Amino acid sequence: MDWYDYGARFYDPRTSLWASVDPLAEKYPNMGGYVYCNGNPVRFIDPTGMEGEEPPAGTTQIYFKFSGSFGPQLGFNVGDIISGTLRAANVVGETKIGLTISPEGKMDLLFEQDSKNVNYEMEGSIPVIVGKSKSSEYGTDEHPTFAVEKTKTQKGFVKETKTESEEKVTSTESTSYEVGLGINAIIIGVGGSIGFEHVVDTKTEVKPDKQEDNHK
Repeated sequence: MDWYDYGARFYDPRTSLWASVDPLAEKYPNMGGYVYCNGNPVRFIDPTGMEGEEPPAGTTQIYFKFSGSFGPQLGFNVGDIISGTLRAANVVGETKIGLTISPEGKMDLLFEQDSKNVNYEMEGSIPVIVGKSKSSEYGTDEHPTFAVEKTKTQKGFVKETKTESEEKVTSTESTSYEVGLGINAIIIGVGGSIGFEHVVDTKTEVKPDKQEDNHK
């Protein structure tokens, strides 16, 4: 059998499925226990066979992005020169099309679709000077208890993203910029942009109380 050994379980590349149930299946009750990379292998990697992770440092994406949202909201985006958004209880969908370049220089077509529920989001930005956003969100295929707090800050081409869940904190520094247009009007928002992102550094820290739980 031409299966790959990821440590926690074996992966069958012919079917893009695992040969056994995810050891962390209880953490994702609305996702199949045999799904690879949360069903999105373009965005995530899974080096251990347990759960999808953000791409490693050195990864570059060049893309066109289209987004749409539904729910109470108000905002605008003028060429990413100045933008602001305020929303609550929204469903947001994004599609990225472009290229992904791995740290080793391998190029792959990028087609990434993401949908999420946003409990709240507050964003204000003049990227050349400074921009900041704070949100609480979770995937549409996840339970609300898995919501993460996400904070993004950007100054010029430098972007820092901090994502905090119940179990861990992931911090990513990247060189990034987007140019686009968009509007959020009462209950519907639409936008489109072109951009690039190069991951400079990323690290994940398990919260101390969860480290104790894992050693029990």
